[in-house]
Amino acid sequence: MKAFFKGAALALLQRRRLGPVVSVPDAHLNHVEGSVAHAPQGDREWHDVAPKRVLKRGDRLWTDRGSRAEVQAGGHALRINDQTQLTRRTSARALPS
Repeated sequence: MKAFFKGAALALLQRRRLGPVVSVPDAHLNHVEGSVAHAPQGDREWHDVAPKRVLKRGDRLWTDRGSRAEVQAGGHALRINDQTQLTRRTSARALPS
């Protein structure tokens, strides 16, 4: 019984420290300049991509030489310079409280 309370107390402390798990809104490609390519999860081929495309888990983006892109998720923006590959890995994480 004592071990149960220790385990419950430890779980509560960890939850307080990490905070709740929150869902991040869908990421989408907001802006494209130049040649930007997209490869859906499991696809080996790159395809031209247009702004406003929703990026799902496992999707990849590539910005060619002299190109730029901006990905938005919630209130955050990620600006990608030329010759960069980005892979979307996950859509939720624990935030510190």
